[in-house]
Amino acid sequence: MREDFEGAVEHFRAAVRIHPEDSNAEANLGGALAETGHWKEARAHLERALVIDPSNTLARENLEQVKRKAPRDNE
Repeated sequence: MREDFEGAVEHFRAAVRIHPEDSNAEANLGGALAETGHWKEARAHLERALVIDPSNTLARENLEQVKRKAPRDNE
């Protein structure tokens, strides 16, 4: 199965534009960005998701993963 995270990023960007207060859209965008190695932007979207909804477990789990995996100079 081929995973198209670049395509997913574009779809989630559109979702965030349409629904800027949707923490799941922010969390999904952050997760897809992390999968493509865009650590700094991923972290920003995941943190935004948690501002919108502090109980968003997907955002929290993905943010912890980004913090563990991201190169230090991109934090």
